[in-house]
Amino acid sequence: MTFEAVVEAEQLRLAIATRLARSAHERAVSRFGKRSPVTARAAVVLAEFAVRRRAPRGLDALVMESLAAVRTSGDEESALRGYRVLARLAAHRGDTEFAFLILKEAEVLAAARDWAGWWRRA
Repeated sequence: MTFEAVVEAEQLRLAIATRLARSAHERAVSRFGKRSPVTARAAVVLAEFAVRRRAPRGLDALVMESLAAVRTSGDEESALRGYRVLARLAAHRGDTEFAFLILKEAEVLAAARDWAGWWRRA
């Protein structure tokens, strides 16, 4: 369902994409728990869509919790989306210092995992 949500967002159907992402996140939590990489990806995608729809309230905690799973066993795409959303949320709050700190952490993670070309896609 997370993949379907991303496809809907690419078609600029953000309301449908958000609904699918929310459903994917709820299912992932119930099936895999809160600390799963699968749940992290769904949470990050949900947060990304909420930011696009200008509804950032409460997303910091959701993304921070998800990044714990991304740091340990997440994939490149989840990391790219998660760190980007968290940096945008911080910048939106005017906390540029935290935004740069998050981006530095993402850069270190990418180097440690040998994700070549990661920043070119960011």
